[in-house]
Amino acid sequence: MKRKKALKIVSLALVLMLLLGGGYRYYKSKNTVAAQNSMDFAEVKVTKGSIKKSISDSSVVESEKRQQVKFHKAGTIERVYIEEGQKVNKGDIILLLESGSENTSLEISKKNLEIEEKKLKDLESDLTNIKIYAENEGVITLANVKEGERIQENGVIGTVIDKDEMEVIVPFNLKSVEDMREGQKASVLLTDTFEIIEGYVTKISESSTALEGGGFAYSVTIAIENKGGLSPGMTTQVTVHTDSRDYKAAENVAVSEKEGEDVRTQISGKIKALYVEDGDHVEKGELIAVIDDTDILDDIESQKINVEQKQLDINDKIENLEDVAITSPITGTIISLDVADGDNVDMNDPVCVVADTEDLKVVLPVDELDVFNISKEQGAIITTDVFPGVEYRGKVEKIAMEGKSENGVSTFDVTIALSDVENLKLGMSIDVEVIIEEKENVLLLPVEAIRKRGKQSVVITGIEDTLEETMKNMKENSKVIETGLSTANYVEVINGLAEGDTVYYSKAISQNRSDNMRMPGMGMSIGKPSKNGGKRN
Repeated sequence: MKRKKALKIVSLALVLMLLLGGGYRYYKSKNTVAAQNSMDFAEVKVTKGSIKKSISDSSVVESEKRQQVKFHKAGTIERVYIEEGQKVNKGDIILLLESGSENTSLEISKKNLEIEEKKLKDLESDLTNIKIYAENEGVITLANVKEGERIQENGVIGTVIDKDEMEVIVPFNLKSVEDMREGQKASVLLTDTFEIIEGYVTKISESSTALEGGGFAYSVTIAIENKGGLSPGMTTQVTVHTDSRDYKAAENVAVSEKEGEDVRTQISGKIKALYVEDGDHVEKGELIAVIDDTDILDDIESQKINVEQKQLDINDKIENLEDVAITSPITGTIISLDVADGDNVDMNDPVCVVADTEDLKVVLPVDELDVFNISKEQGAIITTDVFPGVEYRGKVEKIAMEGKSENGVSTFDVTIALSDVENLKLGMSIDVEVIIEEKENVLLLPVEAIRKRGKQSVVITGIEDTLEETMKNMKENSKVIETGLSTANYVEVINGLAEGDTVYYSKAISQNRSDNMRMPGMGMSIGKPSKNGGKRN
């Protein structure tokens, strides 16, 4: 009895399972059909914009020329001539090993060269001083100078006096002066006309002078504007206004012209030309005279010969010190230094690293699928997290003829020369984007909106109430278009559609394509390039 009951229960369970399974298959089938018949379409419009194909990757800043210097013999360092960060020319002495009197002779020759180079620099500087300019505005009174005559260094060409401003130099006692400061306002009373003119303190003497009536006073210079009614000799009574009180001068003093400013030469030579006459009004910065540069140019050429001779003397001594002198193999900057005076060294020990910090580059490993899309002179954009928002520019300089294979994938090194290196340092991490092709103001569609029919590009321009009807009338609801530049996200529409036209695409097909397809090629670069090992955008 119990066994029959158990069999009954099992049979009932099997029946239920079959019913449920069949129901589930029916439900699934029904819903699948329903889903297909109500397949969702997305609507998108043709827009205008920019599209860009590029290749991006991370790299580091390198130098076009970089060389490690090593010792070619063992010994003790007598002197190191360079320091880290110093610029050197090819052949410059980096250091000397101990060798006795020969090193001393070289030291003397180097000092002599420094002296001659300084003389040359001074002469070249003189060329910038052949033109003499007025340092302030006013009326010029020429000294006894003429064109064609020689004038000594620091000689006076003339004196410029500002006639629009006059001054009075008045005495004040010590207590008054202690409360005064340059720039403080003053009232100047003309005793003949009782007119009051505003002025200001321009100078306070540091030492006292004796007054005619006895006692001592300090001279205070007051500047006053001359609007046409002032003339030297007019008597004044001066009051200076300080923060605490007003102070009257100890004596009445006459108005005088301001002290003129001399126009002087900085070099000696013949006056080639005078551009002003005695009594002319000159502006600040106006050209006054020019010194003949013939003698200076002759002296420069002669001094260049002296420098060359001193350099040849050093070169001869260096050749005699081949075993003990280490020289720079290239022109550049010392970016690391491993030795100091007095160090004992062995053969092949490192001395320093010299690199050209002006001619910088980056090397980008490019996938073999993309390397043929790159050519010399193509532009590149370089960015770094160190300077957010700053873009540096470069150009493709070299493309490797031989690739490097790793894990079955070959890459080719593309060298990019940087045209702007401000603030960039060797070894700095950067992101590089090589621009393959770029177009502005073109018609664009998302890649999901375009389907391939053989070699043709097709878009859906209309949909029906159901998927079945849409597919049945696909010929009427689709259109063949001509496409151009394409990326992973967008496609350029060359012909067949206009801006604002509406097209449709299946969301389900788009999602399936996104989940299951990996399209080769390059794409649209949006924002900062990703650090993806030569990934195509």
